[in-house]
Amino acid sequence: MTRLVYSLLTTALVQAANLGFGVAAARLLGPNDRGIFAYQVTLSTVVATLFSFGIGEAIAYVASANRAGFRHSTYIVASVLYGAAGALAWLFVYPMIAMISNHDQYLAYAVFMAYPVLNYLTLCLVAWFAGRGLTRAWNIQRVLVQISQPLTLVCLLVIEGASISAFAFSVIFAHIIAVAVGVCQISVSSFLAKPRWLDMKEVFQVGMQSFGSRLSDLIRDNADRLIVGTLLAPEILAQYVVAVSVAQIFNAYSQTVIQLYFPRIGALVNSGHHALIERQAAFLVLGGGIAAIAVSFLASDWLVVAIFGGKFAMAGELAPVLVVGMVFASMKALISAHALAIRQPWITSKIDVYAVPVTIATIFLAVHLVGAWGAACAFVFSQAGVAYVMFLAYRQFRTAR
Repeated sequence: MTRLVYSLLTTALVQAANLGFGVAAARLLGPNDRGIFAYQVTLSTVVATLFSFGIGEAIAYVASANRAGFRHSTYIVASVLYGAAGALAWLFVYPMIAMISNHDQYLAYAVFMAYPVLNYLTLCLVAWFAGRGLTRAWNIQRVLVQISQPLTLVCLLVIEGASISAFAFSVIFAHIIAVAVGVCQISVSSFLAKPRWLDMKEVFQVGMQSFGSRLSDLIRDNADRLIVGTLLAPEILAQYVVAVSVAQIFNAYSQTVIQLYFPRIGALVNSGHHALIERQAAFLVLGGGIAAIAVSFLASDWLVVAIFGGKFAMAGELAPVLVVGMVFASMKALISAHALAIRQPWITSKIDVYAVPVTIATIFLAVHLVGAWGAACAFVFSQAGVAYVMFLAYRQFRTAR
């Protein structure tokens, strides 16, 4: 319980920093530039995810298995290789689907080329700490990424004022700081050993098994925003992104619960206490979800306007719907964590893969017909449907055993 309380307090700090960064982007950039920046962040994340090959999940699996002699340089090399491919993809993809109209947007586009490599390195460090059950180190990584962004932004604003590129630089610098501290937490010498190619092959194989879940997370976190940004004006995307940032407060809570319980689920997988741990994690996620939905429907309208400004009133109306979707998405993530812990990630990852084209088509059609409201409703229905099918498949597998 102490670890849970500590992690939740850390999560609150992380969310406060993340929310502050979002508020600064909304108020300083305005709806139009905020929408452009959101589109760049979203697309760079999509590109990075597609070229990650589930590396974060694979490292969490290796760490939870207490693999003796595993060399950290293995995932450093893998991150650089995957990241190089992601960077090249970003350079070609963004100009093809988005217009770069000024020097500020072009500079931000160039800065985000470094995002895939840094993103993979941060993912691997967080996954290693979580898989090993090193709560303090894991929380330090989470705090560093989110706290460093606004702190770096303040320094950049003093130098050059508000711009899209300043926000882009702050994101990249935050990841650089987090990677440097994470390496020091493990020890610099651990990363200097020659990587084992057999370990890298295993990381790739395990990652590909759970890549379906990672791909589904991509749909949950980014595809709706990417489609809204492609079909609608940047100002509407800015409204939707602000609403998502409110909904993600609950997502951060549920992910904290899942990451904390993952090592215990894996350690007790063959014991009589496994079912008890499953119920405890489910109770915490569902209980928090009910509370989040109630608060969002009662207070999100005036809260969003008070924090982000009157120009983002539409976001306050969208936020409660997206919170409902986040609750279903968290249920899905909890089931996926259980499947990975019992060394059967395919149970949920294959469902994620099958759901991807349906989800994309549903969101695209809904946005085309109803706009941002369509994206929010499609998000809820897609996450609820996938969570239900995952639950049936997981229960059937556990019963068969």
